[in-house]
Amino acid sequence: MTTTSISDIPEPTSAVRRNQVLMDYMQVRSDARKTHQDESMAVATTKESLLESSLKGAMVNEQG
Repeated sequence: MTTTSISDIPEPTSAVRRNQVLMDYMQVRSDARKTHQDESMAVATTKESLLESSLKGAMVNEQG
């Protein structure tokens, strides 16, 4: 049975490191996009609710 210490694991090559940095960047961008979409959805939902309430109020007023 052989044991491997951390010092035996090779350092990432520059190409591997560059890909890791790119993947990290893409993940951060994806997270930012999702956050923006969530915020936009919350605003749209609020506006939709306000519009529904306004329309219901107008219908009640028309019907007396």
